[in-house]
Amino acid sequence: MGKRLMIVGILIIVVALSGVCLAGEADQDGLKYKWRDEHNQQVVRLIRYYLTGEPASIQQKAIMEIFRLEALLATCSTREKDFVLGGFKVDSLTQIPGQILVIHLKYKGIRLNAKKFFENKQFQYFVSAY
Repeated sequence: MGKRLMIVGILIIVVALSGVCLAGEADQDGLKYKWRDEHNQQVVRLIRYYLTGEPASIQQKAIMEIFRLEALLATCSTREKDFVLGGFKVDSLTQIPGQILVIHLKYKGIRLNAKKFFENKQFQYFVSAY
């Protein structure tokens, strides 16, 4: 597993150093939006695979595609939401999909922290007289 991550890391560096997105500004914006859209679709696809229990091999192909798209976006984007794989400290590709789900929900404004979820909320409950 460590060799695979090392190969992916080398590929990311090669793509990043190649300056793929150093075209004219109009072309750069077009590529950036295209890659951003593909990236978002791939993240959603991976989350769907994870939640439906698809085999790890299918999930790992989706992760590799996200790696590729993030390497391309690294050449031209500074938006935090364009990168979901950068902060992981795991060697196992099988642990990544769950972490991506948490990051994706955070970017959508949903935090998986029970205290934050219930904080400053008002609830009403009714007791039945039956």
